[in-house]
Amino acid sequence: MKASNKPVIMEEFSVAENTIAQYTNWYSIIESTGMAGDLIWQSGSILSNGPSDPNLAVYPGSDVYILNTQHAAALRARDGDPQ
Repeated sequence: MKASNKPVIMEEFSVAENTIAQYTNWYSIIESTGMAGDLIWQSGSILSNGPSDPNLAVYPGSDVYILNTQHAAALRARDGDPQ
């Protein structure tokens, strides 16, 4: 990534199980290889009729959601952004 001097983004990824192990693995690769960033498939919402996408979305308060926020902070820190 850095050798080519081009930004690389991993985007629109998810797994039906939304497992911590899988996301931890992906995030480790993204952080260690210098990728510019990443985009998960979908952040979910709890609607009046239930979850927006029970199979692929990541919902606020879930373990994967918390991992996402930690990963975002790690990318900001890596890039010198204090917030």
